[in-house]
Amino acid sequence: MKQHILMVFMIIMNVVILITAERSLKMVQVVSRHCDRNTVNEANSDYGYIPSDKINFEKELGVQRGKLTGLGVAQCVELGKKIRQRYVEDNGDTQIQGINPEYKSTQYEFVSTDLDRTLRSMWSVSQGIFPPGKNGPRVDVNVGDLYKGNFSLPFGATSIPIQSTKGDDDIRLRAYSASKCVRIKDNLNQYRHSEDYNQVVERNKNTIEQVQQWADLKILDFDEFYKFFDLMVVQKSHNLLTSALLNQNFNQLQEIAFESHYAQFRSEVLGLYGGGVFLNDIFNDFVAANKPDVDHILYRHHSAHDSTLQAIIAALGIDVDHPELREIPQYGAALAFELWFDEERNTSDVRIVYSNKYSNPTWTSYNWGKVCDDNNFCPIENITNIGISPDQWCSDCQNDIAKTCLKMQYEKTHIWNIVLLIVAPLMVTIIFILLIVVFAFILFMIYVRKHYVHKTVVQTTLEHREGTYEEF
Repeated sequence: MKQHILMVFMIIMNVVILITAERSLKMVQVVSRHCDRNTVNEANSDYGYIPSDKINFEKELGVQRGKLTGLGVAQCVELGKKIRQRYVEDNGDTQIQGINPEYKSTQYEFVSTDLDRTLRSMWSVSQGIFPPGKNGPRVDVNVGDLYKGNFSLPFGATSIPIQSTKGDDDIRLRAYSASKCVRIKDNLNQYRHSEDYNQVVERNKNTIEQVQQWADLKILDFDEFYKFFDLMVVQKSHNLLTSALLNQNFNQLQEIAFESHYAQFRSEVLGLYGGGVFLNDIFNDFVAANKPDVDHILYRHHSAHDSTLQAIIAALGIDVDHPELREIPQYGAALAFELWFDEERNTSDVRIVYSNKYSNPTWTSYNWGKVCDDNNFCPIENITNIGISPDQWCSDCQNDIAKTCLKMQYEKTHIWNIVLLIVAPLMVTIIFILLIVVFAFILFMIYVRKHYVHKTVVQTTLEHREGTYEEF
C-alpha cells in the first residue's frame, strides 16, 4: 500500500516538474496602485472633512493632502519584497529567466504618473525589489574620502530612474477621465439614465441619507459617495475614525463606495478608452520581446492609481464575470502581465495575475480573453488586437489636449503641408503655361481675324474696280 502511495506521489511530482519545466517566464509588466496617502479631497470641497468627526488631516498625518504617508512608504516596500520574491529571487517557478537581482537599466524599467504619491510609491517599491545592504552600487575607484568597494549610497541602497508623463498628456495610465474622452462622457451619461443605475441608487438611498445625518454633511449623493468614504478609509487607517456609527457600519458603507466608484469604471462606460492604450503598448512590447535574439526589458513596473487598475480591468472585460474585480483596489494592489515561453510547443503565452493588496501573498490568475487554457495561459497570437492604438483613441475621444494627440494631428497636417508644398508650385507652373497658351491662342485669333478682314476688304475693292471698268 505504501509503495502504491509513493508511486502516485512520484507521478504527481513528475507531472508538476514537467509542467513547470515546459514554460519559462520571459518578461513581466506590473501596474500597481500607490500605497497609503492622505485624502485627495480638497479641504474646501463638500467632502473635505467629516463634520461630525473632524480632524486636521495635514497635522495628524504629517503630509499634505494627496501625498504619500510614512505608512504608505513602508507598505510599498513590502509590495516590492513580494514582487522580488515572485519574479527576481531564484524560486524555480515564477522567476524571470535571466533576471539580475541587482538593478540593470537593460533589464528593469520604472514608470509612474506624475503625482507625489505614485512617484514615491514607485521608489519605495524599488527599495523592496533591491533591498539596501545587499546589491547596492559601489564606488569603483578611490577619490578623496570615497573609497573603492564602499557602497555609493547610505546602507547600500539602490537608486532608480523613474519615467513619468504629465497628467493631461497621459493617455496610458490616466486615460479614464470623462474630461479627456468624449466617448467615456457619453457612455457615463447613458449609463446614469439606465434602469440598472436607477435600481442601484434607489437600493442605497436610505442608507446614504442616514450616513449624511451621522456625518452631519450638507450633501451626500450616490455618485460621489466613494469620495466621502475615502475620508473614512484615511482616518480608519490611522486610528483616527472615532464615530461609533461610521465604525460599526464600515463594511456596509464600503460596499456602497465600491458600487459608487464602479458605476464610473465598468466595462460599458469605459470600454477600451480607459485602459486600452496601456494594453496596446503592453502587448506590442510582448510581441517584440517574443522575437528571437531581441534584447528587451525583463521587468517593467507602472505606479498608478486605483482608477488605473479598474480601467485596465474594464478594458479586459474581466469585471463582468468576477465581482471581486469591481471593488476599489486597495493600497498596493497589483496587476501583473506575464509573458511565458512554452518550450515543448515552441509558442508563447500571456497570463494575467492579480493581488488586491500589498500584503496579500496570493496572486489570482484570470481568463480574460476566452482564449486561454485551464491554467489561464493565453496564446500570444490570439491577443495581438487587444487594446486600442493611441491614434484611434485620440480620434474617438476627440482629444486635442494631450501631446500624443497634438503630435498626431500635426503629423497629419504636416503631410498635407508637404503635399501642398509639392503640388502648389506644380499647379502654378501648369496654370502659367496654360495662360501662355491661351494668350498665344488669343493673339493668333486676332492675327487671323485681322488678316481675314484685310483680305476681304482688298478683294471687295478689286471687285468694285472691275465693275467700274465694265461700265465704261
